[in-house]
Amino acid sequence: MFSRRSNALPALLNSAACFAVLTFVICAGADPNLPRQAPSVIEGEPPREDMADDSGPEPARGAGETPSEESPPPRVCLDPGHPSEPGDKLFEALINRKVAFYLAELLSSAGYETFITVDDLSPEELEDIDFEDEELQSRLVPVWLEQRAALCNAWGADITISIHHNHSPIGYLNHTAIFWGEDAEGTLRHEDAPRLARIAEHHLARAMATRGSRLGSDQAYLRFSLTVLEQSASTAILTEASFYSNPAERRRLKRDHYLRKEAEAIFASIEEYFSKIDEEAAAQ
Repeated sequence: MFSRRSNALPALLNSAACFAVLTFVICAGADPNLPRQAPSVIEGEPPREDMADDSGPEPARGAGETPSEESPPPRVCLDPGHPSEPGDKLFEALINRKVAFYLAELLSSAGYETFITVDDLSPEELEDIDFEDEELQSRLVPVWLEQRAALCNAWGADITISIHHNHSPIGYLNHTAIFWGEDAEGTLRHEDAPRLARIAEHHLARAMATRGSRLGSDQAYLRFSLTVLEQSASTAILTEASFYSNPAERRRLKRDHYLRKEAEAIFASIEEYFSKIDEEAAAQ
């Protein structure tokens, strides 16, 4: 089974891992739907000050840790991007959620523990939908970027996958992009994130058959830090599988079998990543 935010949130709120910066958002019960300025993955707004709390939980299992028979299954936090403020990329948000739900099913069936950072729509509500339906889009609830990272951290994720699709005013653009986090000085935020990103780029670019791929840090490509990557306590990447602003690609993204194909590619990436970790640990 995978957990949606509504099912797992009470336990997280009772945990000491709840960030001080989000006390007024999560622990005090303030309205999470209030608009808040935050960096946009697509548009390239300048970074804001780091709001992460250093008292957050220690990262869970990662590269170099020897597995044992008693080790729990890997924990994968899925963050379907947008909206982070009212009206923020609603078409993309629906696509991101469908991919996340398909991916969660695959992970759960393979024995992973999964958590999804949004709980506005259920998988059943997203069956056979019109992605352009404004009434359906209006039911999407904004989740602040800091809150998304904090939920994954408090849950104790081993890895975090932030699922996105790209947009450009240049209609013919359509490539796959995978980002990991770095600070302004070029220091990796998570040592093993580039490896996970490279594996994901290999599987996603092949599955989506886009016009090439881009791979690198948020600072190198966007010139600012992506908040979810910046504040994640686990190995984290952000995927931009393709450009929904490309007319032909937009039509493909409305097809369930195409979104399932994307989810299968990310699943294969996660499987390969943890397999490599286990192989390295067993060889030590």
